Amino acid sequence: MSNISPYEANSISAFFTVGLARPGRLMLTNHVERLRLAAERTRAARPFQLDAWVVLPDHLHCVMTVPAGDDDFAGRWLEIRRRFCDSLNTTGPIWQRGVRGQVISGLTDYADCVRRCWFDPVRHGLVADPNDWFLSSLHDDELLERQAA
Repeated sequence: MSNISPYEANSISAFFTVGLARPGRLMLTNHVERLRLAAERTRAARPFQLDAWVVLPDHLHCVMTVPAGDDDFAGRWLEIRRRFCDSLNTTGPIWQRGVRGQVISGLTDYADCVRRCWFDPVRHGLVADPNDWFLSSLHDDELLERQAA
């Protein structure tokens, strides 16, 4: 795993929304392991850190940080999306065209984007409390503790 910190000088963080071509499908939650593997393989080739993330049935949000001097977010997303599609062996478009992203400017904006990730399941009426949505980085510390036990 990469040890890029959003606080490192010159690293670049951005907030992303990546959606399915056909909203309402459950493809991302049904195949979250394939999505995770696609991201891990891409990260091995092109370092990045997912500082916050949430996977919903038909879209995901994340805060991604890349090393100084390498701001090719689009190339990373192209690879993640391609690897995910290849793992499913399906035909037709899976993803919406493009990836919506915004570069994060400062720690306040960074914290707001992390909260946007964690509270999106509540906003969509999927849960009443963000702690109840398991496909979220809100639980990363819990997962690490369980794996260490």
